[in-house]
Amino acid sequence: MKVVQESHSLRSRLWFIQQDLLVHLEKTLREETDAGESDSLPTLVAGQLAWAHGTLVAFIGRLMLAGRTPEETSREALALLDDIEEVLGTKVLKYAVRQG
Repeated sequence: MKVVQESHSLRSRLWFIQQDLLVHLEKTLREETDAGESDSLPTLVAGQLAWAHGTLVAFIGRLMLAGRTPEETSREALALLDDIEEVLGTKVLKYAVRQG
């Protein structure tokens, strides 16, 4: 984590990967729900999921840089994930859920 934090090129690459993830997630949500291009919901849901992912990854990185153990970090990350789930709400959490 320290190497990534101190490298502008690695941080830039990770940012690019996050943006690429967002584009592909929106595309997949559109395909899974048969949403048209004018439907903004796949864009919004993808953005919320990307936010949750980015928030969690940044949180884990900060804890690891602070010297926390993987066990401590995972417990705290799970607690944060529970909080994120509460913030997202049912519209995002139930969007594009596969049946069966």
